[in-house]
Amino acid sequence: MKLFISLCALVLLAHAAQSADRIVGGSDVTSTTFAPWQASLQVSGSHFCGGSVISATRIMCAAHCVQSPASSTTVVVGTINYKNPGQSRQVSDWVAHPSYSSQTIDYDYSVITITALNLNSEVAAIEVASQEYAAGTQALMTGWGKTSGGIFGQIPDNLQYAYTSLISEIQCKATWGNQVTARMQCANNNSNSACNGDSGGPLAVEDNGTWKLVGNTSWGSSGCGSSYPSAWSKNSAAYSWIMGEMIPDNEQQYHLLVPTTKNIQNSPKMKVFISLCALVLLAHAAQSADRIVDGADVTSTTFVPWQVSLQKSGSHFCGGSVISATRIMCAAHCVQTIVASTTVVAGTVNWKNPGQSRQASDWVAHPSYSSQTIDYDYSVITISALNLNSAVAAIEVATQNYAAGTQALITGWGKTSGGIFGQIPDNLQFAYTNLISKAQCMASWGSQVTDRMQCAGGVGVNSGCQGDSGGPLAVNDGGTWKLVGNTSWGSSNCNIAVPSAWSKNSVVYSWIMEQM
Repeated sequence: MKLFISLCALVLLAHAAQSADRIVGGSDVTSTTFAPWQASLQVSGSHFCGGSVISATRIMCAAHCVQSPASSTTVVVGTINYKNPGQSRQVSDWVAHPSYSSQTIDYDYSVITITALNLNSEVAAIEVASQEYAAGTQALMTGWGKTSGGIFGQIPDNLQYAYTSLISEIQCKATWGNQVTARMQCANNNSNSACNGDSGGPLAVEDNGTWKLVGNTSWGSSGCGSSYPSAWSKNSAAYSWIMGEMIPDNEQQYHLLVPTTKNIQNSPKMKVFISLCALVLLAHAAQSADRIVDGADVTSTTFVPWQVSLQKSGSHFCGGSVISATRIMCAAHCVQTIVASTTVVAGTVNWKNPGQSRQASDWVAHPSYSSQTIDYDYSVITISALNLNSAVAAIEVATQNYAAGTQALITGWGKTSGGIFGQIPDNLQFAYTNLISKAQCMASWGSQVTDRMQCAGGVGVNSGCQGDSGGPLAVNDGGTWKLVGNTSWGSSNCNIAVPSAWSKNSVVYSWIMEQM
């Protein structure tokens, strides 16, 4: 069967700002007057979303970008280097569209309020489009998205740009079906498909010499294939609501003329990618963590009695493994929040109906864990003692390496279908894959693979490209199950020809034992 392991949660934990979106293969913007409406939303100096200046005191954005406290966010404008703001303003307020749905990503609009900007040639408001534009119309996207794909891609200091073409709702539905609504503007021209710009950032069209803000980066294909269209929240569909959020400023609106059509036609071809990690995580932190697609239902609690679900407020967000009555083995990227708010559920095949549940009292990540490289991705969670029995049992932590080709078992409550609209199943899923060597894994991932990582899948066999973050990779060794690894990372485009990685327990066995 095919296995899929979403990286959205772990990439976001690795760097919330960097995982939001990306433009791969774009070109550098060389002048602050090229897209003077472009804004960067930042927390503690880190870019996490884009936006567009629509008046001296208002920034247009996407609803999925404004799910944290407004007061912690700074808007940076008038620059092509987000680290060197031309002007910066603290956010005083923001409002998401009242019909916004984090499940369907419909009505993905927000308006941000700031103290007045000094409008000039480098900081200018763009007009919000009040009309729809025909399929085939060329559009411009800009952002500080990643310049290379995968979880190791880097955010550039310099603003990037690329062009794409609008497509009709019918054309978009041919790929995405009824997930596409009248509030979504899709774009794709095959060679320059938007599969990740900069969440909340602008999709702009030149209309007789004036730029119009057609949409705000919303969602697209998790596989980032150029043949798949992406979607922006269509501003013309919510024009009255947007205008209602703009208190008349009476300040002069500074709108610039665009580069000529000749400039656009002569621009270099480029690929464009729009990451969904941030918006999917915001849509449902538990659901976006990981997924097993085309897995099979576990029908008995005795099949994998070491499997646990980590939950917050009744929502599953990571897996884990019972390694003693009081200790749960997990991944470091799963334990970056407040421990007291986390519940460990064990002894069930339905995460909503716990056999036993315990509050986490403490957890520790490996001291060498790196959120940038996802190396040393280990954690141990402490709970009050479980009642060990046939439905809740500890699995032995592996002390040895296993040969390439060894069959391994993956379990978890990951999504049962791909894409951002896939659903988390109530029932625990399982699937099998094969271990591969470090050399085989490096053939796909290069030096990102370390001695602390156990790869599996790819190379013509089932690849793990989304299990359940922190959850178990287990091997049956002479009738005894051994916990070889903990779900860590894999291909962002869920390519079954590409291996995925688990943190290899045998390498840090001594450290794990010290935590018990």
